[in-house]
Amino acid sequence: GGVISMESERGKGKPSIILTSELGSFSTFRERMGSQGEIDKLAYSLSYEREDTANNLPHNDFGSNRYALRLDTDLSQDLSLRLNFRGHASEYQDPTYLGVEKAESNLVSLITNWKVSDVWTQKLTLGSYFDRYNYIGAYLEESANYSADWIHSIQLSENNIGTAGIEFNRQTFQDATPLYKERSNWAAYIQDEWEVIENFNITSGARYDSYSLAGDAWTYRFTGAYLFTKTDTKIRSSYGTAFKAPDIRHLHSTNNWGLGNPDLKPETSQGWDIGFDQYLLSRKMVFSGTYFRNDITNLIDTRVDSFAPFTATYVNRNKAKNNGIELELKATLMEDWMTRLAYTYTESTFTTPSGTQRRGLVPRHQFGLDSNYCLFKKWTIGCGVTIVADREDKFTSGLDLEDFFTARVYSRYEHNDHFAIFGRVENVTDTHYDYSTNVPALPIGFYGGVELKF
Repeated sequence: GGVISMESERGKGKPSIILTSELGSFSTFRERMGSQGEIDKLAYSLSYEREDTANNLPHNDFGSNRYALRLDTDLSQDLSLRLNFRGHASEYQDPTYLGVEKAESNLVSLITNWKVSDVWTQKLTLGSYFDRYNYIGAYLEESANYSADWIHSIQLSENNIGTAGIEFNRQTFQDATPLYKERSNWAAYIQDEWEVIENFNITSGARYDSYSLAGDAWTYRFTGAYLFTKTDTKIRSSYGTAFKAPDIRHLHSTNNWGLGNPDLKPETSQGWDIGFDQYLLSRKMVFSGTYFRNDITNLIDTRVDSFAPFTATYVNRNKAKNNGIELELKATLMEDWMTRLAYTYTESTFTTPSGTQRRGLVPRHQFGLDSNYCLFKKWTIGCGVTIVADREDKFTSGLDLEDFFTARVYSRYEHNDHFAIFGRVENVTDTHYDYSTNVPALPIGFYGGVELKF
């Protein structure tokens, strides 16, 4: 697997403000305000966004607020301090059961970076995450996660960087039944990044976890890559193991959509991949291919127990397997023309004593295309295509879902550094299809807006 890191950018330069407003089909409205810059030794970045839409079904309104703040200051040449805060609050009308879902989450973290010497740096992160879910009149749950992570990086040589750290997590969970549970986890990890010879890089790492509810676990990962300069071809591969303890929700939830199961076992997995990147036309084009496989034991999933009323329980599947091929082509044949094509074939199954079956909603075939061109350095036009084929329903094994093809077009015109207009058309072909059984996708939709900067 991989890791995605999301964080607000550090503010820089003279303070500035950006205002964006968009409206479109299905009574859709989006407004966003952002500001960033530097004031003396303080760098800041903040944003707020509001979105509302009625969708295309009765009693199916959705509204959300998203916000983020980042503050940075350099206490000295070698010591910096950062504060992160971000979160969201949303309300969704369920068209099937006519209920209302409210969800909110907030994250706050304090990070210090200290350059101890030319070869040794430290990073300490203290963070908290809070989550609240409320299905009006039926269910309420709240959870919190508190963490501390202390990481050290040492430049062992010009071509070798060592990393080591320790981490602590504590999680609490409660609902309105009333139920209160908590758990904790200690971890230590080490990693080494080494350029063995020119163009040949390897990474090796290991991690030890001690869970209060799930026991102890060792995991590790190795990666390697070599660039053949004569043909400008990179060969890469990785192998790793993983351990996923059931969280408190999996163990103790009283929500009928996912009832807790105190007998759940931790997930364990082994995964590997091998692939290549072929650079062409002075690196204006790159063609990539990867074969991947992931074997999972005791996959944590949901089992439907009843449809009327609907109830489901978290369970372990004996075995699960994901394997497939990813192909991608990126091209920048002209300075202002960028194109990306991607295809993924995925085989995803799980095995229980009753047999082996495909995992629902995981398509075997996915194809995507996006291409855009900038005219006169001001006007960007683009289009995209998505094709999804060979899916099965999540709740009814063997029930095929229809394949679908959708397309979109978009455009943006920047009149100057302070004013821009933009527009897009989603599902241009007005394709009718379901994401899953009785969950229809939106028909053709038109959206447009303006952006102000000052």
